[in-house]
Amino acid sequence: MYDAPNMQWFHIDDFDEDECVDAAGKRFDEYITGLENDQQGRMTDLMKFGSMYQNVDMMYSTNTSITAQMPAQITNVTQAIVDALVAKQVVNESKATFDVDDGDWEAHVKAEQLDKFVFGEFYRCKVYELHEQGFRDAAWSGDGWLKYTARNRKVYCEKPFPGEIRIDPAACVSGPPREMYQIRYIARSLAQSMYPKYAAQIALLPNCEPPYQYPNSNNGDGQLVRLQEGWHLPDEETQSYEEEEIDEMTGEPICTGKRGAYMFACNGVVLDCKEWKRTRFPFVRIPYSRDIAGGYSIGIVQQLAPMQRELNKLKRRKLKGLNLYAVPRVYQQAGSTCTPDFNNDLGQKYTWTGSKPEVDMSPCVSNELVAEEETLKNDMYQLAGISPLERGSQMPNRFDSRPGMREYVAESDEKHALPSLAWSRSFLEAARCIIDVAREITEEYGDYEAFGAAKDFVTKINFKDADLEDERFRIKLQNTNLLPTTVTGKRLAILDLLKANAFPNPMDMWEMMAGDHPDVDAIINRKTAGRKLVEKQMYMIVVKSMYFAPDVHQDVTYAKSTALDTIQQILYRSNGGLDASGNPIGPVQKTVAMLDKYVQACDDIDANKQLAAQQKAQEAQAAQGVMNAGQPVPGAGPAVPPAGPPVAGGPAPGVPAGP
Repeated sequence: MYDAPNMQWFHIDDFDEDECVDAAGKRFDEYITGLENDQQGRMTDLMKFGSMYQNVDMMYSTNTSITAQMPAQITNVTQAIVDALVAKQVVNESKATFDVDDGDWEAHVKAEQLDKFVFGEFYRCKVYELHEQGFRDAAWSGDGWLKYTARNRKVYCEKPFPGEIRIDPAACVSGPPREMYQIRYIARSLAQSMYPKYAAQIALLPNCEPPYQYPNSNNGDGQLVRLQEGWHLPDEETQSYEEEEIDEMTGEPICTGKRGAYMFACNGVVLDCKEWKRTRFPFVRIPYSRDIAGGYSIGIVQQLAPMQRELNKLKRRKLKGLNLYAVPRVYQQAGSTCTPDFNNDLGQKYTWTGSKPEVDMSPCVSNELVAEEETLKNDMYQLAGISPLERGSQMPNRFDSRPGMREYVAESDEKHALPSLAWSRSFLEAARCIIDVAREITEEYGDYEAFGAAKDFVTKINFKDADLEDERFRIKLQNTNLLPTTVTGKRLAILDLLKANAFPNPMDMWEMMAGDHPDVDAIINRKTAGRKLVEKQMYMIVVKSMYFAPDVHQDVTYAKSTALDTIQQILYRSNGGLDASGNPIGPVQKTVAMLDKYVQACDDIDANKQLAAQQKAQEAQAAQGVMNAGQPVPGAGPAVPPAGPPVAGGPAPGVPAGP
C-alpha cells in the first residue's frame, strides 16, 4: 500500500507511522533527484545570468582568484540597468494595513492591534532589507524568494538563493503550483548549527555532491550534505481523508492527497514529516516578468543577454583596433635618412635626405563601430525602460520645467508598472506569511508576544489579542514615505508645501529651508502633537482599558469631539453595546463609561477655562476703571472726582478742602 505506483511522496495516510513516513521519504528522495537532473540546464543558465550581472564567473570554484573568474565582459551595462531598476523601486517602501470597515467593534480593535504587530515584525525581521535583495534576485534570475519560518519561537525571514527553489513547470501551466521544493548543498557543520535538533542524525550521513555547478560548493571541510524540503498544499478545506477511492484494477485504495504535507530530509533521510495545514507556501515570490506558460519567471538579465553578448563582441573588436593602431606609425622611404630620431621632446628640428617621412594618424576604430556600440547601449536601456534622465546622461529637450519633469517621470514610471506591482504586493504576502507563522507559534507554545510599532510609540502586543480570521479583514497597501528620498526632490516637495500654506508659521518656513537636509518630520510631529495625544488617549482607553485623562493644555474641543465619535463608533459596531441576546457587553460598557468620564473631564476643563477667562476679563475691566478714574479726559481740562454724598464734618465731594 505504501509503495503503490500511483502514489506520490505527499500521499501519506498516517504521519506518525514510521513505515508510512519511510516509504514517503523514499519517493520524496527519488522525486528530488529526478527534478534536479531534469533542471540542470536551468541551474546552468542561472549561473550564467548571475555571472553576467556581477561580472564574476560563478561556474568556477570559490578558491580560484577573482581575476581568473572574470568573464570577457568589459562594459557591464547589464549590472548598471539592474541596479537602476532596483534603486527605482526600493525607495517606495509600503506596509500592510488591515481594513475591517464592515466588521464589529472587537474586530476593529483587533485589526488595529494586528496592524501594529505586523509592522513591528517587519522591522524586527528586517523585511525591507531582505525584500530589496529579493527584488534584485528577481531582476537577474526572474524570481526573488523570501522564506518565512519559525525559529527560536519567533518569526524568522531569510532570503534563499534562487537556484535552491524548485517547482515543476509542467504542473503549473494553467494555475499556481501545488508543490514546491527547496534543495540546498551546505557544509555538514553549518547544517548542524542551523538545525541543532537534528545535529546527531546529520553527523552520521554520508557526503553528497551536487550534480551541477553550485555556488560555494567547496565549502569549509568539503563535507556537503543535501537538505531537501518539500511542501504540498491541501486540495480541500477539509484536509482529511473522508472517502477513499479504490483502484478498479488493483483493488487498492488511491491516495488522493487531499491533505497538505511537509517533509524535511537530509541525503534522503527523513528528519521531519507532518501535515501542512496552511493554504499557501512559506515563501514570498517576487516575479519580474512571468512566463506565459507558467513555471519560472523571466528576468531582465535574460532579456538583455543577447545584446550584452553583442556589446562584448563590439568591445573586443574595438580594443583590438586600439591595440593595433593606437600608436602612430612613421613611413620612411628606403635610402632616405632623418635626423634626429623621432621622440617626445618639444621644439625638435628634423632634417632629412631624400623623401620626407610620413606619419600615419589614421583612425583606430571606424565611426560605424563606435556608433553601433552607442546604439546598442541605448537599445539596452530602452528595452529595460530606463530613460536618459534616469541614466544620468542627458536632459531631454524642452523638459527643463518642473511640470514637464513630473510628466516625464510619470511616463517613465508607467513602463515599470508590473515590477512595481510585484514589489508592492510582496509586502502583502509577507504580512500573510508573518500571520501564518505567528499562528503556528501561538498554537504550539500558547502565546507569542512581540513589540508592535504604532505611529509614535512602541507597545508590547500578544498575538492572541490581535489575531483575526482571514475572512474578517482585507489587507491594503500604505506607502510609508511622505516625501521623496533624494535631497533635491525633498526640497522641491517642501517648496510646494510652503506655497500651499501648509506651514503658515514663518519660523517653520525658515526651519524647513535651513540646511541641505530639511527636517520636515520634526515640524509635522509638532503640528500634529495634539492630535497624536488624543489618539494615544483613545488607544489606552479603548484597547488597553486604562483611563487616560485629558490635559488642561490640550485642545479639549477636539478631544471631546474625538471621544464622542469613538463612542458612536463603538456603539455602532457593537449594536448599541448589546450582544445577540440583548444583554450588555461588559467590556463595551466599561469602555463607554471611561469615554463618558473623558468627555465630562473635557467639559470641566472647558468650563474652568471659561470661568478663568471671565475672571480675567472682570479684573481687566476693574483695572481699566481705576486707571480711567485717575486720568484726565483729553481736551476737557483737569479730572474732576465723581460726585457723591457729602461727608459729615468735611467738604463736599469733588471740592478741595480749604484751610
